[in-house]
Amino acid sequence: MGRYEPGPIPHNTFDRPCLDFVNSEFTDHLGGGQVYDRLALAEWRTWFVRRWGLPADEPLPPVAHRELADLRALLRRLMESRAEPDDAERARLNLFLSRPAQVRELVRGEDGPALGLRWVSSGWQVVVAAVSASYAEMLVSGEIEQVRVCENPDCLFIFRDESRNRSRRWCDPAICGNLVKVRRHRARIRGGRSV
Repeated sequence: MGRYEPGPIPHNTFDRPCLDFVNSEFTDHLGGGQVYDRLALAEWRTWFVRRWGLPADEPLPPVAHRELADLRALLRRLMESRAEPDDAERARLNLFLSRPAQVRELVRGEDGPALGLRWVSSGWQVVVAAVSASYAEMLVSGEIEQVRVCENPDCLFIFRDESRNRSRRWCDPAICGNLVKVRRHRARIRGGRSV
């Protein structure tokens, strides 16, 4: 088997910008130990801002890259623990949330008046604000309780478990789920210890 080389665009996507964003850094799910960082790839950043309708363009300034990496590390810690942010984490999140990003406005919808959002600024500060806001919405709504880390010990992808009984264990059952089940089966056949 050849070396695992993921592309710049993920095959697993989620319903919240913060989940796609946190998963821009991931490990080799096959056990190679390699850590991949899609945030460093212009193609991934372009895909991300288009997917979520964020007004940010390339290039990514080094200061913005460091800030995005810091935000990603903070959100990963918070999502993995599912704990409420402490005072320092809350202050950092509030700093990210305070970026001018969107205003609500009344617009003409298909069925009459509708409430819309309009970007009031552009650039990577909007990405920081939008990603932080999506995490805050999950926290406030209680959806953070649905956040899980893939049980493949080599994967560490974060996902939202929307299964009926909240028992989903894998970011992608067809990939990580099957991989771990095959490893366990082979270990049983060899009489070895299961994974």
